[in-house]
Amino acid sequence: MGINPPSKRLSICIPTYNRSKYLDRCLSILVPQAQKLPNDVEIIVSDNCSNDDTGEVVARYSQDGLVRYSKNESNIGGCKNIQKCFSTLAEGEFCWVIGDDDILRDGSIAKVVQIIRDNPDIDYIHVNFIFDTASEETRIQAFQGTLTDPSKMGMLGIKNLKERKIDQWEDLLADDMFSLNGLYTGISRLALVRDEFRGIRIGRDFENIESTYPHTVSYIRKLVGRKAYTTGVPWVICGTKCSWTKFDLVARMRSYQLILYQRQTAIPPLIIDRQLVRFIDRDYSEVIIALLKSKTYKRDVAFADEFSLIDLFTELSRFKPFRRLLTNYVKRKMNN
Repeated sequence: MGINPPSKRLSICIPTYNRSKYLDRCLSILVPQAQKLPNDVEIIVSDNCSNDDTGEVVARYSQDGLVRYSKNESNIGGCKNIQKCFSTLAEGEFCWVIGDDDILRDGSIAKVVQIIRDNPDIDYIHVNFIFDTASEETRIQAFQGTLTDPSKMGMLGIKNLKERKIDQWEDLLADDMFSLNGLYTGISRLALVRDEFRGIRIGRDFENIESTYPHTVSYIRKLVGRKAYTTGVPWVICGTKCSWTKFDLVARMRSYQLILYQRQTAIPPLIIDRQLVRFIDRDYSEVIIALLKSKTYKRDVAFADEFSLIDLFTELSRFKPFRRLLTNYVKRKMNN
C-alpha cells in the first residue's frame, strides 16, 4: 500500500489556551487569505482544553471547511500541544505553527505557497518577522524593504532583507536573532520532521531544551545540510503577549543550552560561536540580573535553582569573545 500524498501544500497550526480574543483576531486575518487558496492551505486550531469561548470563536470561521478544530481532553502543556500539531494534526506538505497572538500580514500565505511551488528542493522556509512593539513607521519600512536605520534592526529576525535560497539550513541559525527558536518563523517539510517530533520526549514546559524549544531541537536533528529559503522582508508581526514572557530567565538559559547542544551535531563551530557572541551581547547581562534577583530575594522563578552563576561564568570564560567583553568592561571602569 502506498503512502497518501499530502492533502494540502501548507498546514497552518495555532496552539491556543484560553485566549479567544487573540485567536479571534488571528483567524480574522488568516481565513480571508486562506479562502483565496482553498486547495493549498488548511488552518488547524489545537485547543489545550480552554474553558472560555474558544470553541465558539473557531466555529464562526469553520463554515467553509478551511479551519479544523481539535480540543484536548485536558491541558497537556504548551510544548506537547505544539508537538501534537506537527506529529498528528497537520496534513500538509509543509507545516507552519504560529502563536495565537501573531499576525500574518496580508499576502503572506500566498507568498509562502508561491515559495513552496517554485522551490521543490527546499525543506525549510524562514519567514522573517518584526515585533509588534516596533513603531508603525518601522513596520511599514520593514515590509517595504526600505528599513536602513541600524538602530531599528534589532526588531527584525534577520537583518538581511534580501529574499533568497540558502544552501545550508544551519546558516540561518547564525543569522536569526533567536537562533530559530521563534516558533512562528519556521515552516518545515512535514515528511522530514514528523517522526522526529513524534519521538521527542517532552516533560513539563521548560524542563529541558526539548520541553522548551521542541521545534528547534527537531530542526537541528533533521535539517542540517538541507536547502532552505528566507523571505528577507518580514511577513510576520510577532506578538509579545505570549505566556512565555513570564519565564524569561529559563527561556534565555534554555536557549543558551541549546546553542551548547549544537556542539554534539554536525553544525560548524563558527556558526555556534556566532550564536554565543549574540547571547553574550544581548542576553548575558539580563540573565545575570535575573539570576541575582532570584537568588537574593528567593523569587519564585521557574527552574532558577538549576542555574549557577559560577557555572555559567566558568563556561563562558572558555570563550574568547566573552573574555574580550570582560576585558573591555574592566578597561572602561578603570578609565571612569
